[in-house]
Amino acid sequence: MGRLTDRQQAIVMLLVFILPPIITWTALGYPTDRVSLGILGSAILSGILVFLKELLGGAPPKEG
Repeated sequence: MGRLTDRQQAIVMLLVFILPPIITWTALGYPTDRVSLGILGSAILSGILVFLKELLGGAPPKEG
């Protein structure tokens, strides 16, 4: 089985960071208080940042 491309890995990381908070938020009954929406927004922004890092990061430098 082959490795994931950088783009595929970035999409997986986006889903890993964004889906669980959204699932939790919906399971709690779509709360609309400031704390709940703040946590949800923070999780989504974190997911977007990780996505961009993975997409633009490239390979780590080789030692040696």
